[in-house]
Amino acid sequence: MRPSGQAPPAARSGDGLDEAAFRAAVTEINAGLDDQLATVDGDVTRARFVVIEHVRAWVQKQATAGRPLLGADEHARLVRAVMDERFGFGAVQPLLADPDVEEIDINGPHQVWVHYAGGRKEQGPPVADSDDELADKVRRWAGRVPGSAREFSSARPLLNVALDVGVRMAATMSVTTRTHVSIRRQRLMDVTLDELVGRGSIDEVLQQFLAAAVRARLDILVTGGVAAGKTTFLRALCSEFDPSERIITLESERELYLDHLDRHADVVSYEAREANQEGIGAITLVDLIPQVLRMNPDRILVGEVRHAEMLALLQAIDNGLEGSLTTLHANAGSEVFGRILTLCAYAEHHPEPADLFRLIGRAVDLVVHLRRDRATGHRYVSEVLEVLEPADSHEPAINRIFVPSPEGRAVPTGVTPKAAEELEAAGFDRRLLSAGPRPWAAARGGRP
Repeated sequence: MRPSGQAPPAARSGDGLDEAAFRAAVTEINAGLDDQLATVDGDVTRARFVVIEHVRAWVQKQATAGRPLLGADEHARLVRAVMDERFGFGAVQPLLADPDVEEIDINGPHQVWVHYAGGRKEQGPPVADSDDELADKVRRWAGRVPGSAREFSSARPLLNVALDVGVRMAATMSVTTRTHVSIRRQRLMDVTLDELVGRGSIDEVLQQFLAAAVRARLDILVTGGVAAGKTTFLRALCSEFDPSERIITLESERELYLDHLDRHADVVSYEAREANQEGIGAITLVDLIPQVLRMNPDRILVGEVRHAEMLALLQAIDNGLEGSLTTLHANAGSEVFGRILTLCAYAEHHPEPADLFRLIGRAVDLVVHLRRDRATGHRYVSEVLEVLEPADSHEPAINRIFVPSPEGRAVPTGVTPKAAEELEAAGFDRRLLSAGPRPWAAARGGRP
């Protein structure tokens, strides 16, 4: 790995174009394609033939001007780059095509950091020649998202958008010294709890416990820090839904994409909307939850609660909506109630803490906390708490069903959950919990 802050060497192809010249060539070729591509009507196959001919003409023009004739490899590389610029995400596209890439951090046009599965971090090639050009690219990328009208400018310098299924982009300008972009790519889309066993994220006892909890329609809150794998884990829990159930998802930026998975036939996906340039037209998750309740849901999933929607969701669950799932940022399971209290305080009319804690005790059944090993990138469940109404304290009471082992992975405590009968009715054998802490029964290989 190249040391942090050190600029990458000026990479040259075997045919003579360094990276700066290559990017300039892609820009020049693209600039002359508008009229030609207007005739293909979005047909990517026909567009590729147009691009091939245009690149061939450009290469010949360079040779006529006395520059070296580019070889076949560089010619093909130019075609791919022009296609990526036109129909993909430019210089970032090859990174997104790599199944091992999880995150891409772009600090200005020339410094690109690529995070791989397993914790490896390497510096990638530059993606633009200036901050303004990088900002233009960000606008084009966001503009390719159907139905997206998210602005990115000095007046609206913060952008968050799902670029594609499993690919989310956050970008900033003006409020930072450079144009900064972070792209997160989820490698596991159609994932199940069984697959997470094989990857060492949960063991077989946890798999059976969580599968039964979903089938028993317990309300589950998945917590963890940044990049702990909360969305992937939520998607795995959804694999236990009855295929006939009607599922409604609510997200600030789409990440779950349950409507793209064959195993879920009846899915409605909602996404919040930002205000326009005049400051009107915003639709928040708080606005959406009452509408969703009128759409005949069997389950509601909120991709992540970040604001006043926390209270709206708790109230919806308390009013009889069972089996809901959501995620929340928290660094430990013990922080959950304080975090919920903080988020609910954003609501215009929020209850007093004592009333709110009683509401939490009625609305949340389980808290499942995830951790990420920063050295290896492995993600795993570290604890599972059963949430009950307050008893001896003003905060909700808890049963610690699974707690961290010395290695940090969740192991059963032997405590029998209050929901034991519901879990057994859903197929769980409570005797699996009575054995107490023991080494994980799975980790059969694979990469979390």
